Order: sequence, then structure tokens, then C-alpha cells
Amino acid sequence: MNISSPKALAILLPIFLLAIFAGKTAQAEPALVFENVWIAEAPPVSKVLAAYMNIKNTGDEDQKLVSARSDDFGSVEFHRTVEKNGMASMQHQQFLSIPAGGSLTLKPGSYHMMLFNPVRQLRAGDESSFQFQLESGNSINATAVVKKASAEDSHQHHHH
Repeated sequence: MNISSPKALAILLPIFLLAIFAGKTAQAEPALVFENVWIAEAPPVSKVLAAYMNIKNTGDEDQKLVSARSDDFGSVEFHRTVEKNGMASMQHQQFLSIPAGGSLTLKPGSYHMMLFNPVRQLRAGDESSFQFQLESGNSINATAVVKKASAEDSHQHHHH
């Protein structure tokens, strides 16, 4: 078969492109799964909101989230609530580590995301999209639903 013939190209080109595409998607597929992503509803005047979720690492390598962004907020930071001598304080986290085959739960009183300077009022039932950047350079999108926070949840954030 002459590989420069139109018939040979019609057969080989799709196979070649499929092989390239399959190789790229297999290598670029992040192993993180974002579950139950939600934002605690806050008063309309609030300049800071909080988001929570469960992040599962289905892969066999540890993963690091190094940043998050959303068009609905001026900035997004990872934080952790730490209690010391009966006082709770928030500590900014440069990244979040999710162990291979494990998970990390962001919840009130623990790890969470701080959402600064909302560009629109978010009410219970609204959605907001996030893009998470991994240390590997990959990014993953997730959508959060705004929910009414319980009194206990909102109490956790009076320190901001």
C-alpha cells in the first residue's frame, strides 16, 4: 500500500489522530472527584462566604490543589480552622493535599474555602462554578450549590 495515496491516508489518518487523542486524554485525566460542593448562604452585605466539599482522590498518586478561582468572587483561599487553648483561629493554607486513594473533607470547623468579595448576591439554590488548579498543571471544574447554613455553621466564621 502506498501511504501517500488518498485511500491510504483516508484509512491511516483517523487511526493516527485517534491514537494521539487517546494518549493525551489518558495522561491528562485528573484523579480528583469533587462531591457535595456547597456554599453557605450569607447576608447580602457579607464580603466573605465559605465553601465546603468532599474531595476524593481515585488515583494512585497524592494530589495537591494549589489554587481555586471563581468568576463570582474577587478571590478564593484555602483555610483551616485550628483550635488552640479554647480559641478557634483561621489559618491560610498554601495548598490542600489529597492522599492517593483517600479523601479530604472541607467542612465547618475544619478545612474550608474562603470566598472573598462576591460580585453578585448568592441565595440558597443559586450555583457558582469553580476552577481548581493542581500542582501538576491540570485543572478541574466543579459547581457549588448555595445552601442555608445552620446556626452552628455560621458561628464558625465569626472570626473572619
